[in-house]
Amino acid sequence: WDGWPDGVLNLDFDWPAFEKTGHLMLHWSYRGNTLSNKKGKHSTSAARWQDGRVSERRCMGVIRCDNERCDILVRPQTRKLGIDSQLLQPCQCGATLQHQKCPIVSRLYTWRGGVHYVNGPQESVADISPVLVNQDRVRKERQRIKGSIRGGISGNNFVKDFAQLDQENAGFIVWSQIGHVTVIALQTEFMRSLLAREAVLNEPVNGLVSDAAHKFWKDRDSILIVTSTFSEELLRWVPVMFSYSNGQSAEHYKCHFLALFLSIAKQCADRSIVLTDKMLAQVMDYGEVQRAGFLEAYVLFWKMQREDERSESQLRADATCVLKGCQEHFRAGTTRIKRNGNIV
Repeated sequence: WDGWPDGVLNLDFDWPAFEKTGHLMLHWSYRGNTLSNKKGKHSTSAARWQDGRVSERRCMGVIRCDNERCDILVRPQTRKLGIDSQLLQPCQCGATLQHQKCPIVSRLYTWRGGVHYVNGPQESVADISPVLVNQDRVRKERQRIKGSIRGGISGNNFVKDFAQLDQENAGFIVWSQIGHVTVIALQTEFMRSLLAREAVLNEPVNGLVSDAAHKFWKDRDSILIVTSTFSEELLRWVPVMFSYSNGQSAEHYKCHFLALFLSIAKQCADRSIVLTDKMLAQVMDYGEVQRAGFLEAYVLFWKMQREDERSESQLRADATCVLKGCQEHFRAGTTRIKRNGNIV
């Protein structure tokens, strides 16, 4: 930390590092303030930095000379009245001083584990209209917009919009289940075309890889389940199905995998390819929930195929043969255990 933060930054400091930097001391001229916490949502004892107390540092820019040959810079004061007073004074070269504003705003989230630092440009509502320079006008417009949103969102509108999305993008929504367990699976035609591979590649890139993004949605209980495969043409791992899931139970994962298996079966049928167990092979993390969801979907899928005569116990045994654990997730898990002194 050199005191000259520049550009877009997202940094974490524990308490010793925060103290060592002089509480993230800045050389830039800035005006600081602590954001309002009327609802008590933000606290320095929060378990996550997102819920920590928030303070801002707004860069005040720099005062320059309008003479292009003059390199004199003046540090601006933090209040408009002080800056206006500085601008009334001529430059040492005799030319006029000008205030060059800066859009950079730093936010410090103080929480139990330390301080999370975010730095980057922030646009002003005054760029939309000069009337929004007035704070009361901004507050009024904000209340009006929030009120219109609250009045516009309803269950009926969601169902209508969802139906319109499905109608205008036929085949994009390949699975939709709304209720206590809500899962919506999405897939484009290109994604579907990658599911059935007739030949086995020499490199260790065969099969499918599934994982879940736990911080993709605003609702922390919801996850984005992604299944990917390797594209020979693009030489990249490419997603072949996205699923919104409102939870992380085995039932949620079962819906995702069943939708995936049905899509693979359809692609094989369209291309006259014989569907085999190996086409359903998966690599995923070592979580028991994902594994259980895969097993249930696998058994249910093959029971739906009339030509398959295997028993449920045989199907479960076969499912374990095409299910592999991710080495990277295993390594990360063992590292966490290794660092836990209460276990080791």
